[in-house]
Amino acid sequence: MRLNDNETGDTLTYREITNSGTADETTDISAIKLWYQPAGGVFDAATAVYVGVLPKTGLRTWAATFNNPV
Repeated sequence: MRLNDNETGDTLTYREITNSGTADETTDISAIKLWYQPAGGVFDAATAVYVGVLPKTGLRTWAATFNNPV
């Protein structure tokens, strides 16, 4: 996901991930964590901002509501 910066800023309010592949949620996925990279580009743990964990909301989905300025 890529968000474009503008002069007024944006807020990340909701994110949902759906496993539409062959990963087995019970053995292949232990948690889905959401990070925001303020400068964009390649993920860098030193500058990334941890937003939170997406809880499991369905058979193959994880979702959460956030209030994270980006």
